[in-house]
Amino acid sequence: MTRKILGFLAFVATGVGLFVSTVMKESNFLFILLTLAIAGLYAIGLMDHYKELQK
Repeated sequence: MTRKILGFLAFVATGVGLFVSTVMKESNFLFILLTLAIAGLYAIGLMDHYKELQK
């Protein structure tokens, strides 16, 4: 179980890092909004996946 959680946390950190670096480098406001919308869907998917890991 601990190994699965550590893998999950590594996946979360990678995704969040990619989103943050993309938003910081981008100057187009529309692209930033689109990236944040995708990040929201990413977060929802992560919550569902975390619940599955808890079982």
